[in-house]
Amino acid sequence: MHPATGTVSSCIAFRYQHLERDPKELQAWLASIPDPARQARTRAAIELGMESPGFAPAVRRFIQLLDDFDSALRDHPWIAGPAFTIADLAFSPYIERLQHLGFGSLIEARPRVADWFARLSARPGHQQGVIAWFNPGYLAIFERERPKVQAKLAQLLSV
Repeated sequence: MHPATGTVSSCIAFRYQHLERDPKELQAWLASIPDPARQARTRAAIELGMESPGFAPAVRRFIQLLDDFDSALRDHPWIAGPAFTIADLAFSPYIERLQHLGFGSLIEARPRVADWFARLSARPGHQQGVIAWFNPGYLAIFERERPKVQAKLAQLLSV
């Protein structure tokens, strides 16, 4: 999930910090990425945003995760069983990021997942260990870009 999160986050928001750089500085930074495949993915995310070839597969990965959660939550209230575990906690930042980026409709379309996330979000540990660490600058970019994200998501889901 971490690579998918990085892809959608970069294509939607993080790209803007790179686009503000001097073009020569940006090219030098990209050239310093030792893995050619990662360098190409990063360049595409920055230059193409949500039109990057990696964006749609990352979105599909999140859809699969939410479908897997929905199945797991069919028989019990938490991801790994009847009790809250580190599995629930480990995935909470990813789901929180989906909300921030404008993918909330994917969560809402799965009532068991939405209920699980609401219960998880209400826990003090989630507030202290996840919410408190979000970068306000990025949250502002996520909010600004949310309408574009929702339009792109609708386009991807209609295919």
